[in-house]
Amino acid sequence: WGDDLGSVFAGATVLSLTGGSAGYMASGYIGARGSSTPVVWVSKDARHWTKRTLTGGAFADAVVQGSAAFAKGFVLVGASWPKPLIACEHPSFATAWFSADGSTWTKHVLPGAKTTTRTTTPQSTVQLRVYRVDDSTLVAVGNLAWVTRDGQNWAQLTGIPPADLSYLAAYTDGVHGFLLDDDRFYMDTPEQVGSIW
Repeated sequence: WGDDLGSVFAGATVLSLTGGSAGYMASGYIGARGSSTPVVWVSKDARHWTKRTLTGGAFADAVVQGSAAFAKGFVLVGASWPKPLIACEHPSFATAWFSADGSTWTKHVLPGAKTTTRTTTPQSTVQLRVYRVDDSTLVAVGNLAWVTRDGQNWAQLTGIPPADLSYLAAYTDGVHGFLLDDDRFYMDTPEQVGSIW
């Protein structure tokens, strides 16, 4: 292990760790819950890490809920609001953030999904997870599902009814994409509308 782990991760709670050919990324927060600062740590070799705080700019009025790394870089997913949040009383939108290096992030609102009623707490927003299918494909799932090959352009997967898909598993054989949960199975092919598998 690198000799900088103690200082870089001091006071941190790490919630996830992911890796791809672009490198490794850990996500979590620093400080106590309720007054914490969201953070990611990125590394090329899993030995030496650089800390980046996720505040302001692309992360203003947002909640980060999941992370993944793949060939193109790093992706975070979560919820964002279209204007400054006042008592959490605005619809939230499914959102992804992309970075090639874990330092500079661009925000992308995913097509077709938002809460339909006013939210009362950040926890009642759109809930998203992101899965690394392989080193060139990511799938984000919540009440809908999306797929990307570059972290910036997302296509909504068709033929999947709105539901709580937060615990789907995603796989590919290089030709077909598969989504699986407790009692449903979906297969997508390049010929299907909305698919870029």
